[in-house]
Amino acid sequence: MVFDKVRENTAGLLATRRTSYSEAANLALNQTLVRSINTSLIALLPVAAILAVSIFLLGNGELKDLSLVLFVGMLSGTYSSICIATPVLADLKEREPEFRQLRKQIAQRASSARRQAKVAVGNATGAAAVAEDAAAPPDTAADAAEPQPTSVTAARPAGGPGGSRAASGPRQQPRRASASQRRPSGKKKRR
Repeated sequence: MVFDKVRENTAGLLATRRTSYSEAANLALNQTLVRSINTSLIALLPVAAILAVSIFLLGNGELKDLSLVLFVGMLSGTYSSICIATPVLADLKEREPEFRQLRKQIAQRASSARRQAKVAVGNATGAAAVAEDAAAPPDTAADAAEPQPTSVTAARPAGGPGGSRAASGPRQQPRRASASQRRPSGKKKRR
């Protein structure tokens, strides 16, 4: 189940050049994880029931040995297909030259995108700081000398106890359209 999804996700990987093999395999594993676990648990339930019956009711015998072998085998198969086989496949594929080259190209694109984002954030932060400085009123000694009123609501941050939302005025709501504008026909309702 997992390998089928890995094959499906990595089919056109070299043509699109958007994700590396490891990222596509990780996505395939995430997409099939719940289904794999549920399928394995459903398959393990009857084997566990046979194992319990053979241990507690029948005693030693071939049925106990067979059910124990089945239970351990199914459990280890599920674990290995999820936690061992897919990462090993991705690691082996990443060693191939074309997938190694693909990974380098993706890393270069990601680093250039991060640099551009940092520059954009730096420009936006600088512009915001300049606008904030220009809009701020000058401090006067009289403002600093006046005592600020204290109250219980002023001491509590907005957004409830422990909230970090800044206090602001009333929310800005869009204007509501008149009744004739809301009607599909555009006619007013007669009374």
